[in-house]
Amino acid sequence: MPIHRAQVAHDHYQDLASQLDTLRQGRRRDYLLTGSVIVLFILLLWSGSALLPEVTQLGSDAAVKNTTRFINELTPLPLRKTPTISVFLDWAGGLLAENGWKAMLVTFGIATLGISLAGAIATPLSTIAARNIASTSPAGVPLGARSPFNALLWKTCRWIARSVFILTRAIPEYIYAFLLLSIFGPNLWPLILALAIHNIGILGRLGTEVIENFPDNAAAPLLATGGTRSQVIISTILPQSLNRLLVYFFYRWETCVREATVLGLVGIPSLGLLIDQARARMFYDEMFFYVMLGAALVLAGDITSNFIRAKIRNSD
Repeated sequence: MPIHRAQVAHDHYQDLASQLDTLRQGRRRDYLLTGSVIVLFILLLWSGSALLPEVTQLGSDAAVKNTTRFINELTPLPLRKTPTISVFLDWAGGLLAENGWKAMLVTFGIATLGISLAGAIATPLSTIAARNIASTSPAGVPLGARSPFNALLWKTCRWIARSVFILTRAIPEYIYAFLLLSIFGPNLWPLILALAIHNIGILGRLGTEVIENFPDNAAAPLLATGGTRSQVIISTILPQSLNRLLVYFFYRWETCVREATVLGLVGIPSLGLLIDQARARMFYDEMFFYVMLGAALVLAGDITSNFIRAKIRNSD
């Protein structure tokens, strides 16, 4: 009996091996993919060999000495003489009172206003870019005359809206900021508008995907009973898609808080400007402190957005 079972198991293994071999021989060979992997591997080897001299310099005596000096300079100047908590609190409190709080509020305001403007513009454009809405048969329900001209008109509207999304998100925020500085001068609006313009493309693209994935059977009844596109969008699509749209909004808001810090380097009085000024004076302890303020602001924004997103998910 055991011998019989062993023979059955052996035969089953042979059959399985034969089937796998047949599948292996009959599989489709993608020579482009194989060639791409080989080229990528060669490029990795080449780049590694080209960077090898630079990597070896990381452990040089000069690099170790500079690293040690930099870490020591990150220690606040008063703490180097009197390393106590009270001295640190006095030092940090002085920086916060002098510029820190104001710079944090400015950074927060830039990010919030920028993403709010982006959301206000991107949401209506998303409905124009969505194929299931901007067509002669929204949600599969024919509306109006189905002429080639109307079909072409809706297709053109979709193309224009999608082109706006592509162009606005294709250019980085700091490019917009430098361009807008020449128009508005050194104030907060170049940063606000730079964040808004870039995020119009991102929120618009994400919003279009949300609307296009909206089920037709939820919007079709209102259209079939005489409802218009605007009524369907306002009363059905946007309310039922609001949770997902807000998730994307708050996600991009977190990103805007980080970008607002970086954009301050162009000379606007925010955390970025304080970081740049401290670096220029080689006050690395103050620079690190302002960097940590930016990190704290991002952390607070992350906690807030996570809390709101959790509430949104629980309300589904």
